[in-house]
Amino acid sequence: MTFRLSELGKAITSAEVEGNSSLDEAPIEEMDALSEDRRALYAKLGALSAARDGSGLFLQLVEAFLEPLLPKSDLDAAVTELAGIVEETSSVDRDVERALLTFRKFSDADLKAYIAHLESPEGQAFLHAKSGSEDTVFRNAVETLATDFASRMHGQ
Repeated sequence: MTFRLSELGKAITSAEVEGNSSLDEAPIEEMDALSEDRRALYAKLGALSAARDGSGLFLQLVEAFLEPLLPKSDLDAAVTELAGIVEETSSVDRDVERALLTFRKFSDADLKAYIAHLESPEGQAFLHAKSGSEDTVFRNAVETLATDFASRMHGQ
């Protein structure tokens, strides 16, 4: 917790909270103008701090909503096709864009310090706990939404 209580840690935590609540997209010009060093820092940050299985959780959500609507074979085919589309989308570009939106106001030195923290045992423990909490919350939300949706579809 030492890093999170530092001034830089507090500023980064605040930026992460603001970034996670934003649905903005980074302007293409801003993405294109990134230096290779800055892009590499953003990619590293994105890879370290991204949800551990965001694509898998997304596919679960889609499957849960389609299950009451499609026969099993059609559902399997639709989920397989969507998985291919999701896989084709560059996760590195998504990581860079998310990091750009979240960390654009920080210097390279700040980002390097944060990366060092995330790679430390303390940072890894934080990421593990955060990922587990996010996964539980998301899975519970998906289950609730899917159950409600299925009930509505079946007129119960």
